[in-house]
Amino acid sequence: MIAGLPKHLMQFAQSGTAEIECWKCGAWITAEHGAENEPFAAFAESHIDCTGEKTAMKIGYARVSTHEQNLDLQTDALRAAGAEKIYKDILSGSKTASDRPGFENLLSHVREGDCVVVWRLDRLARSLKDLIEIAADFEARGVQLVMLTEAIDTTTPSGRLFFHIFGAVAEFERNLIVERTHAGLASARARGRKGGRPKALDTDKEKTVRTLLAAAKKKREHFNFGQIGRSVGASERTIRRFAIREKYL
Repeated sequence: MIAGLPKHLMQFAQSGTAEIECWKCGAWITAEHGAENEPFAAFAESHIDCTGEKTAMKIGYARVSTHEQNLDLQTDALRAAGAEKIYKDILSGSKTASDRPGFENLLSHVREGDCVVVWRLDRLARSLKDLIEIAADFEARGVQLVMLTEAIDTTTPSGRLFFHIFGAVAEFERNLIVERTHAGLASARARGRKGGRPKALDTDKEKTVRTLLAAAKKKREHFNFGQIGRSVGASERTIRRFAIREKYL
């Protein structure tokens, strides 16, 4: 690592890698141990007099499914594409984004204007649905996306079309869900069934509750909503609401 850095340039060491972060602008650089001195020195020199203006970064993401597989192919390609920091996961592609700690860290650090770089599309998403959600999240946050193998780059006009297409697919899927839900409810109503939560008190239970409330009122006793609820298998809150609706209170 580099000695004599100002306080706003912080050095960190992790397993296999080291990094320097500028706390003024949020930029950072990472490299494998033993290879960091030259790029770190250049980064430190460029941020010695940092004014705090945030600069966009290229951030890489690499994933393999098992420990027997090697990340080197992906990380080499990401660095060649200009990735300044690389987040990694060794997890099955069947895991969702929330189950991948490396990807979760990337999402928590990425900022508007940054560009996320992946070697191949299937390294980023486990399914089309997952990809649509990630792409929509990146677009909403102003984050660009580059997929090296597929030559998709959303910093270009043709690449931005990718975001628009997947945004349209996501909206189409949401509309289909709403349409199916409405159709299902209409079909249920036509058969005499109502959607939504079942009633806590059916007709027989309401009759029992009315009798118990009327008896307590006649004797000028305090309404014991909890006891009445237990007798019909309902909550105290449900009985209290029923009493208010029926004007016992």
